[in-house]
Amino acid sequence: MGCSHVNQHVCIIRTIPELLHHRYLMHFIAQPSFQAYIDSMQHGGTRQALTFSQIRDFQIPLPPLEEQRRIAAILDKADTVRRKRKEAIALTEELLRSSFLEMFGDPVTNSRGWKKIKLADAVDLVNGRAFKPSDWKKKGLPIIRIQNLKNPDATYNYYDGHFQEKFRVKPGDLLLSWSGQLVSFGVFIWQGTEGVLNQHIFNVRPRMPFELEYLEFALAHVVEMCKSKFHGIEMKHLTKEELNTQFVLYPPIQLQTDFTLKIRHLRSMKTEQHSQQCELDNFFNSLLQRAFRGEL
Repeated sequence: MGCSHVNQHVCIIRTIPELLHHRYLMHFIAQPSFQAYIDSMQHGGTRQALTFSQIRDFQIPLPPLEEQRRIAAILDKADTVRRKRKEAIALTEELLRSSFLEMFGDPVTNSRGWKKIKLADAVDLVNGRAFKPSDWKKKGLPIIRIQNLKNPDATYNYYDGHFQEKFRVKPGDLLLSWSGQLVSFGVFIWQGTEGVLNQHIFNVRPRMPFELEYLEFALAHVVEMCKSKFHGIEMKHLTKEELNTQFVLYPPIQLQTDFTLKIRHLRSMKTEQHSQQCELDNFFNSLLQRAFRGEL
């Protein structure tokens, strides 16, 4: 195996094997309390570089080497369980993505000969309102922004004024984010509370019978195809006019229903997996705290 190199912003830590077990050190550095300690040394809005003296002066509890090995072995086993759960979640996510192709085939080639419908005939795309910072309040209806679609735990801004009914979002609405960096683009069935829609998000309102989960995945393929035409890292936009010229497949509604049932089952399984992951993460962090307090 060839040699690897690191740049100036990476510090290589080499332990003295007779004094410090490398896995024990790794778990010590990874614990949330230690990361919080590092964060406390930062100033300003951007993360600053740690100095050599700060790194050199870190203190670590140092029990006998055999005790370090014992603690590291316990933490390694717990971490392995935690990582396997993450792998299971990733596999479920892959099943979600592959289920559409399995049931309906490639939307581009349409080898199964499903009916194709222009998006303008299949749905109405209702853009959100351009809220200004001066509109933001501490109470009222939440303003649903792209970050709220990508992260259910993201904070909200609120609005307590008058707005057109078309901007109202209800649980179960299908939303399409169409502006920003490419990772911002996506299609989501809104699972949050009722709110008002921010600009750069379309509320997708079907004009004909669709199973919403089917339409979600069908539109996701349209968005991915449109994204593939973009180049560079600057902000991008998918216009309503461009989207309306695209096509979606329209397989029999019973097949759409079968797909919906499968997707809901997989998502229910994924929700349970996430719950278990949170429990494992909390347990592992508790072990870390106990380990370096000498209680393990």
